[in-house]
Amino acid sequence: MAALGCANLATVPTLVLVLAVLAVTKGPVYRVRVQAGDLPPGTDFIDDRWVQAAFLAVYAGLIAVSWPAWPRLWQRARPVVVTQGVLVGVILASASWSIATRRTAEQAVMLGVGTAAFLLAGARFSVTRALGATWGALQIGVVASALAGALDWRFAVDRNGDLAGIYFNRNSLGAVAALGVLTSGAVVWVMVRRWHRSGQGRHGIAVVGVAAGGVLDAGVWVRSGSLTPALAVVVALGVGALVMLATRPGPGQWMRRRIAVAVSAVALAVVGLAVALRAQLTELLGRSPTFSGRTEIWAEVIDAWQRRPLNGF
Repeated sequence: MAALGCANLATVPTLVLVLAVLAVTKGPVYRVRVQAGDLPPGTDFIDDRWVQAAFLAVYAGLIAVSWPAWPRLWQRARPVVVTQGVLVGVILASASWSIATRRTAEQAVMLGVGTAAFLLAGARFSVTRALGATWGALQIGVVASALAGALDWRFAVDRNGDLAGIYFNRNSLGAVAALGVLTSGAVVWVMVRRWHRSGQGRHGIAVVGVAAGGVLDAGVWVRSGSLTPALAVVVALGVGALVMLATRPGPGQWMRRRIAVAVSAVALAVVGLAVALRAQLTELLGRSPTFSGRTEIWAEVIDAWQRRPLNGF
């Protein structure tokens, strides 16, 4: 009984981490808010007290279960803690000259609490447990989105016929599904190693189950029609490969670093060419040359920055 009780106590923090990762993808919290009742006219999610309270409650729970790791966090990652604290402090201070003082202050507080929660979680949980919790949270979001589309839930399919699931936006769902594919691959790799070491059949069954989840993630990703996460995945994997190539110790490191620098330069040139030829590329991909209005937003932001270059908005 004592062993069972200890196991249950060890499971609670992991479940809190799963809930936190699921919540921070935003779709589930917003979905519950909309199902509970429409937002008042003129109210955005970012200003809604119910949404803010939900996020703060989840973050507070994660801080509570991760707090014992504070000494380890401060000892091993003091520069990260200090720099993140300074960033949040600057954002909070900017409320004094913001054109929306209350909103800036509220968002700075939420950013600070959320940052503290996940920094502590990074020190509290092992890489394997954090990876497993992240995978579980993403699978919940993907499965719920697939069900939402199959059952024709409100907002589950956008006006273009693409699946948005419980996230209201195809790119939000696409990002969750893309991360689901990546984490599935990482979890499968970890579990295959355990399977080889132990030789136990249950590890093989678990590998099949996780791989099936990755296949579902890929299918939902395709169903969403979202290309933005695909670009993000390619860039992230490419940058990660170059960093590993340049930093991996051993014979030939000098040459590997030179190769990494050369490949990086070529990649930047390709990106510049792609931006210059974006009209032709987006036409081939069936997308708007303004990247679904993003370049128009960039123009507005640049204009706003020119009007308040130091104080910002």
